[in-house]
Amino acid sequence: MKINELELSKIADALEKNISILKEVGLNKGILGASLFYYYYHLYTEKEEFLEMSGDYLNLSLSSINETYDGDSLILDMCEIVHVLYYYKKKAVIDEDVNDYLESYDHWALKFLQTKIEEKNIDSVNGCVRIGYYLFQRMEDKNFEKELKTVINTIDSLAVKEGSSIRWNYNFLWGRPSNELGIMHGIAGTCQFLLYCYKRDFEKEKCLELLTGALHYLISNKTTDDNSTNIFPFDSIQQNYINYSNICYGDLGIAFILYHASQILNNDDYLDLSNETIIHFINKRDVIENELTDASLLYGYSGLYSLMRTFYQYTGKTEYLENADFWHKKILDSNQNETPWAGYSTHFNSDLEELHLSFSQGIIGIGISLITADLQMENEHLFFLKYFLI
Repeated sequence: MKINELELSKIADALEKNISILKEVGLNKGILGASLFYYYYHLYTEKEEFLEMSGDYLNLSLSSINETYDGDSLILDMCEIVHVLYYYKKKAVIDEDVNDYLESYDHWALKFLQTKIEEKNIDSVNGCVRIGYYLFQRMEDKNFEKELKTVINTIDSLAVKEGSSIRWNYNFLWGRPSNELGIMHGIAGTCQFLLYCYKRDFEKEKCLELLTGALHYLISNKTTDDNSTNIFPFDSIQQNYINYSNICYGDLGIAFILYHASQILNNDDYLDLSNETIIHFINKRDVIENELTDASLLYGYSGLYSLMRTFYQYTGKTEYLENADFWHKKILDSNQNETPWAGYSTHFNSDLEELHLSFSQGIIGIGISLITADLQMENEHLFFLKYFLI
């Protein structure tokens, strides 16, 4: 039964009426997001017109990458285009060879990588690790083993090794060293990349050494204070705890990494801690609900729904499904505003109109989450927000 059909129709109408607002070419806040939405909407409605619209917006995105493009970040937009193109190839949405086209991107990606190495930036969003994922994707058509080894060697060289623990300094948010633990800008994100490499038999010995130490450090920071909304601090040096949780910040990203580490490294201790972390999140539902402000993927209900349903699909635990259903209802209850965006409104940077439509913070991401809910699909869209379903 398609319980979200009317809601999705409203979202599709709002996107069509306001599509001109999207000026950038990438996925998270650009027209590539519209392509992805219409691909999913095609799956939902089984109407070919939406698949054609998906292709139209893909072509518009590709054709806009030229010497006149002045989006916020050319290289990060290119990374998003590469991931979506290979995703579409995997889904047989496109069948042509993309290598010749993407070779023009490789020069800029490698130049960006060198800059980030010099900056000692291994961030998963705008650092070496981001380009590492780009290179792995391109390995389907071209050999980048040398460059990938450079990424791993950079991660190794920047590791702070203290006894059996390993950590890294990050500088994404404040331009000063921090020791974030999370999946977007911290140790969990670095661990995910190392797991990605290990799973693909790439530099396994070095990756295992780094993973063992980093996971040991991560776990050593777990609090025993049940009153804390999150059981892991935001920053391990500052030991500061945040009072909210979403898929960008908080415990769930760490639980996700621990789950994958348990499966890839065959370690039940990681699995037990992943489950403990998720149960703690469920028990703090009322506190977290009061702190959240919108239905977006990155910061709100849609992301929590998609990730908790993923945990249910992994484990079959009914309490995870019940929690996912709670966040699904919160999505539908949050469209009560008088807005052009089908009643939804993003909270962070709400003065930027394009964010209300966008994949990461707006109705494109919300719509895709509702489609996966109705079709009972795997939440593969989380892949585009650094949740790699390995």
